[in-house]
Amino acid sequence: MNIAESAVAEIKSTIDELSHLVPHYTRRTSQLTMVNDIRNILCRDQASNVIVCEAGTGVGKTMAYLLGVIPHAKLNNKSVVISTATVTLQEQIINKDLPLFQAAYHKPLSVALAKGRQRYVCADKLNKALGTQQPELDFEEALFHLPPTEQDMATLRRMASKLETNDWNGDIDSWDGELLPEPIWSAVASDANGCKVSFSAHKFCPFHIARSELSGADIIVANHSLVAMPLLSQTVAPIELI
Repeated sequence: MNIAESAVAEIKSTIDELSHLVPHYTRRTSQLTMVNDIRNILCRDQASNVIVCEAGTGVGKTMAYLLGVIPHAKLNNKSVVISTATVTLQEQIINKDLPLFQAAYHKPLSVALAKGRQRYVCADKLNKALGTQQPELDFEEALFHLPPTEQDMATLRRMASKLETNDWNGDIDSWDGELLPEPIWSAVASDANGCKVSFSAHKFCPFHIARSELSGADIIVANHSLVAMPLLSQTVAPIELI
């Protein structure tokens, strides 16, 4: 059995298992067509293959592309990057769709969530803001455009405490406490200029820990801006207008 045939067999067995796991599961022709079209485009022996699918609500688009892509990728020792429009959709895939797929799929899958720097606190900046590093630093002038309120400082202290005890991973979307005003959060969030993994004080910042988890993951769930920006920033040959 070649890879293409093995992928078909895995897709069929996963669908069969889904029919037992999901109450009132029905096989939808439009969903199965999407699965098959995705699988076919991946099996083409070409350097670049693109497929565009459009389907209405209720078709089961997410499960369709998971079924079409993951078995093929696993059999070819490839990673899958799933890109969404929003963080909310990322978390839906992570917390709802992928666990259901994994329950029906017989091979273990490692999943990583990729977000931009500004979603993560910088541990070094946070410590400096609280005066636990460089006590001579006037943090209000150095870090904040506007002085933080007492409530802001209390939130920052709770963040630092939970970060230190590993009760929080530094991702603002997983923070369950009081939210900081945007200017205060931006002042302590990771940034490309100051929060570099090459700086010893930043090696264990949440952003760099999260990035290290992407290596070797079977599935990486990202968002469009994160995936598109590196592509847009590549050098492109100039177009001569005539």
